[in-house]
Amino acid sequence: MRIFDKAMLVDTHAHIPLIINMSSLDVTTADSMLVHTMLQEAQQKNVRQIVTIGTMYSDSMQNVALARAFTDVYATIGIHPTEITEQFAEHIAIFRALITRENAAHNKIVAIGECGVDLYHKKSSLVEQQDVFRVQIELALEHDLSVVIHSRDAADETLRCLDEFKDSKLRGVIHCFSYDSSIAREFLQRGFVLGIGGTVTYPKNELLRDIMRQITLDDFILETDAPFLAPQPWRGKKNHPQYVAYLAEYIAELRATTTEEVATATTRTAQKIFALVS
Repeated sequence: MRIFDKAMLVDTHAHIPLIINMSSLDVTTADSMLVHTMLQEAQQKNVRQIVTIGTMYSDSMQNVALARAFTDVYATIGIHPTEITEQFAEHIAIFRALITRENAAHNKIVAIGECGVDLYHKKSSLVEQQDVFRVQIELALEHDLSVVIHSRDAADETLRCLDEFKDSKLRGVIHCFSYDSSIAREFLQRGFVLGIGGTVTYPKNELLRDIMRQITLDDFILETDAPFLAPQPWRGKKNHPQYVAYLAEYIAELRATTTEEVATATTRTAQKIFALVS
């Protein structure tokens, strides 16, 4: 990968606790060393900020601990639609306490999620998933935060939930966007951006590449979903935040533009959505 000097990059969706196999809610010395190495590798590719994403209570709390410990790491907290448990209400109450005005700056929580609807795995009913999704949207709106949305095989169901809040200031990202161009337009018209990661590089994913040629530079942000969904050259191996640089180069070539332009636009959008400090 070519290293470019002018424009920084942001990995807007990584799972640091899974990357480093974090075993407790606190950051141990061993954890710290692994994260430090990961951040150094990312910084060498101009990936200067990383948002680590919550999917359940435990990794959400780990994210907060990591964000407190590392300047360039920011946290989200949330419940993934496949991770809904009987303790959901209790965990939401704890999340709410973490993002009060008194705690927000210290905890560096920049969004709620990932949350949404998943009809591929079907681990819980659609009604339950949508109820849990609504609660997290309301939490985001209460505290003026973005939402990181997981939507798989559930475009219409996701859109119906979002339309219940159409007169609000709801904003966020559709993580790992995987639908067609008409659904892309629906999400974009509602003020969301598309999260684009390693899947855009997969040989059979011409549908997503066509969308990437059609939308504007302000319509998407870059993400890895590390340790999952590594770009094609590393497919089947552990994904890392540093690979955002490869994504920027790949998409620049796809769109016949420069890597710097992709980096500048996606970083600007990411920092706006997540209110990241430059």
